[in-house]
Amino acid sequence: MLNFYSWRWSQLLRRSAVKRVLTHIDQLFFLVIFETLIIGAYVREYPNWFYEPNFGYFIIALLIFDLIMVICTADRYYVVKDGSKKYYRIYLYNAGVYSGKERQEIVILNDHKEYQIRAEITPDYHFYRSIKRTSFLFHPINDDNWVYISGDDIISLGTRLNKYCESVYTQTDNKMVILDIRGLKALEADAFFMNGAFIPPLAAQNIYDADTEEKLNEPQDFLIAKQDKCYTVYGIYDYLAENDAPQCRILKMPYLIFKEGIQEVLLQWNEQCGYRELYRTRQSVKRNVDDTFVELTFQSGIGGTVKKFDEKTGNIKLLYQGRFHAIDFDSGAVIGDNGFEYTP
Repeated sequence: MLNFYSWRWSQLLRRSAVKRVLTHIDQLFFLVIFETLIIGAYVREYPNWFYEPNFGYFIIALLIFDLIMVICTADRYYVVKDGSKKYYRIYLYNAGVYSGKERQEIVILNDHKEYQIRAEITPDYHFYRSIKRTSFLFHPINDDNWVYISGDDIISLGTRLNKYCESVYTQTDNKMVILDIRGLKALEADAFFMNGAFIPPLAAQNIYDADTEEKLNEPQDFLIAKQDKCYTVYGIYDYLAENDAPQCRILKMPYLIFKEGIQEVLLQWNEQCGYRELYRTRQSVKRNVDDTFVELTFQSGIGGTVKKFDEKTGNIKLLYQGRFHAIDFDSGAVIGDNGFEYTP
């Protein structure tokens, strides 16, 4: 919707000014209807005003104002600020409902109203609000790198790690940037894993922020960093503590299972040394991760073992060893010898 605070006279000088009136005829129609209702109510109260000689000029001036407003105001307007300090003004101009296009143009001015960026962007931008500050995230059409704007600066985050998580961006294979309401986190490790993780039921009741000891719910996504043989588990939260900006927390919990290539890894938390590897499969045959390990161990033929982790004892129990006559490669369901069946 047109925003009066987004008024910029310079838009009158752009070649697209007249075209914008044509493609935004719906906005013009809304302004005319709104003003007609107000004028109608006023004339009904003061009928003689309708017969004033300057009434016609007033209507013409009002129509001209409507045309200029459609041209000079943005379709979306945002202010990036920290506290009461305004750092950037963001103007979004779409191609209009009657243009047949979904083009979106962004114009960014700093606090001195100097141009910072003018570019075409994809429609999946996001304006984040917190109690004291705001930020903006967008993706230029012809660039793989996402751009993040906050009171600190305009920052290129890199490419998004996967399309399902809006918070994690990769700059190189061993460098990541994570959006966080408390400030961007720049991470560096030998390897990162973000292809699913499983917290056993009892462990899921004991998830804590490793820095603040705050008890947390299970996050929407996990990012696991591996440096040498040490692991760090990050929880990505879409929403925490009345902020709609994503947050990243370093998590500690008794156990976590995740996929590392074709292997599943069981991590155990230790207060002295952090996470340590408790168990690693040789060749997992299922895509989904849970507390049961189905792995191939036969070099000839199809067969292997089915093991289940008991978090109460911290032990891994062997449920089956032998041939596999059927396997569900998503869930790990197995039919084996002598009528053995495992169904998750």
